[in-house]
Amino acid sequence: MTKTTLLAASAALMAAGTVMAQDIPDPNPVPNPDGTSTWYVGNNTQYPVIQSVLSGQGGAPGCSDGDEIVVMAGQYVESLSINRKDVTIRCATEVGAMDANGSWQSVTFWNPTEGFENDNGHAMKTGDSTENTYLGRPREITQLATGHQTASWVPVGGAGNQEWVASATNVAICNTDYTSAFGSAGVMDQTRMQAGLDAGGNLAMVFWSRSVNDVAILADAGSNATFSYCDISSHNGFGGGIACLGDDNSTSFVNCTIHDTFSGGQTPDGYPVHAISVMGGSPMFSGCDVFANLGGADGCIYQEGGNTHYMGCNIGLAAMGNMSPVSDGIMVITGGGQSTITDCSFENNQSRLGTVFFDSTDNSNDDYVLMSNCAFRNNNTVDDQYGAVMHCTDAVAGRAPLCVFDRCEWDNLGTNGAGTQQGFTNYEKNVRSNYFPYYRILRDLSTGTLDASTDGAGVDSANDGSTGANPADINGDGKVDGSDLAALLGAWG
Repeated sequence: MTKTTLLAASAALMAAGTVMAQDIPDPNPVPNPDGTSTWYVGNNTQYPVIQSVLSGQGGAPGCSDGDEIVVMAGQYVESLSINRKDVTIRCATEVGAMDANGSWQSVTFWNPTEGFENDNGHAMKTGDSTENTYLGRPREITQLATGHQTASWVPVGGAGNQEWVASATNVAICNTDYTSAFGSAGVMDQTRMQAGLDAGGNLAMVFWSRSVNDVAILADAGSNATFSYCDISSHNGFGGGIACLGDDNSTSFVNCTIHDTFSGGQTPDGYPVHAISVMGGSPMFSGCDVFANLGGADGCIYQEGGNTHYMGCNIGLAAMGNMSPVSDGIMVITGGGQSTITDCSFENNQSRLGTVFFDSTDNSNDDYVLMSNCAFRNNNTVDDQYGAVMHCTDAVAGRAPLCVFDRCEWDNLGTNGAGTQQGFTNYEKNVRSNYFPYYRILRDLSTGTLDASTDGAGVDSANDGSTGANPADINGDGKVDGSDLAALLGAWG
């Protein structure tokens, strides 16, 4: 094509009111007052290959620490990796309302098996230089290494406009309407944008694995990024959700859904594929729903070493639990691993030996699995007799099982549902170990110890370790007596 032809084509486009993709927006990236930049990437932008901005490939300058990367609507079959600090990767805001009742554009990252950057085993990888990097719904407060700190805002362009137009309105991600109060349905009063939703009411940022040896998200050794309000699955029924690798891994997953995955494969580096795999480190899961996953020999959630934290999570839902009938447990913790599991529910799961299987052989004497304020409902094991809450084992001679239950519930008479399949009449059989029935209890496990008004396992609203109005009523039975003193002394040592 000659220079004359190019000029003619450009004039024709301008006459038709069409702007070239590389000029949308202009400039791109957009400079911000704090010295960072906002990049618009993906479909109909000058950066259709997202990795070119994440790492500077293909001649693009690449983003810097503190930048914001905004992804336009669509599916992206590209194996991505990010290794920058203080970066925000989010969806573009929807073309629509001018306030927080708008929504996000729907974005899906799908691991490729053919083409460029194929067969890397993940749709998104976070590396060892991702401190304070967020993916999904943006953080509520932005703080940079320079000391700059401000409430996070996102622009909404209104009807017919993308968010970069001059007339866009800035909307706060954080406001007191939902951070300080609960709505009538017992859930936070969030707008669709604050809840990370697209116009259809679904989580807007989606990660898919594609084959049995892939995971949707690979948090590599040293990763400490945060995935917030993301939907994570295998899409076509094969592959895993999350793999967290390395002793210095501290990746966080906040209000994410992990569902419809298949366990049993191995990543290209030889790590196991599950709905959640933890190989060392201290990853955290807060407010996540893990459901409709199919597990192989090592369950749906597999942890080898490390120290995990689960807070306010639902492992299985009333409508769809997790299935792993050939595995020792839905959640398997081994290899010296320990975990703190608080305010979580385990519901409608089926496994071989225990809903939670814990082998503490490689643990030191103070490396426990602690379950506090958790509820177990309608779980069952293959033999229908033992372990609907936990099966624990330990090859250290004479050592008590290293599991602790604190104000949990798994009986048929409780306020939070039907309990486990074994039920109240076989109460002691729901926790099975080779020291049967010896396991450690802190506060009372009796009926009514949980707050039935919450969707999860309940919260200690008084923050005093009790369910009654009197903080001395440790077991929550409405009176202060010798049983409370016994519970206190038992917890003491």
